[in-house]
Amino acid sequence: MPFILSCKDIDYYPQEEWDLGSVLAKRRALLYTEPLSSKVMRCNKWLCERTDELTFSELIDIWSHSMWCVYCCYQDPECDRELQHEILLNLRKHFHEYLKLPERYQEKFWPMWSFWYGRFLAELAEEEECGHA
Repeated sequence: MPFILSCKDIDYYPQEEWDLGSVLAKRRALLYTEPLSSKVMRCNKWLCERTDELTFSELIDIWSHSMWCVYCCYQDPECDRELQHEILLNLRKHFHEYLKLPERYQEKFWPMWSFWYGRFLAELAEEEECGHA
């Protein structure tokens, strides 16, 4: 008997009826057409609530995309300094959780964190300069 993959179009079903395969397929398709859309973010959020059902590769893909979106917001010329500071404060909390991961996992996630680590250090240096001025 042939294997048939069945996917629900998550645009037409309530979240309670979504399944992992359908959400992953929809997300993958959206990444090609609308990579910064709220639809992708909705899929990411749903998937992050089910991390125990995802492969490590899928987790890295979701986290990478989320970090890229935060980076795009942070680098937006219209993003004000206060929002940028809030972004860094929130990410710094997550960074401390990242540091608790086993080293082999840290290595996989480091490309996503390397930029932010530099920004953390730069902002800390700026705060120290302002505090000592």
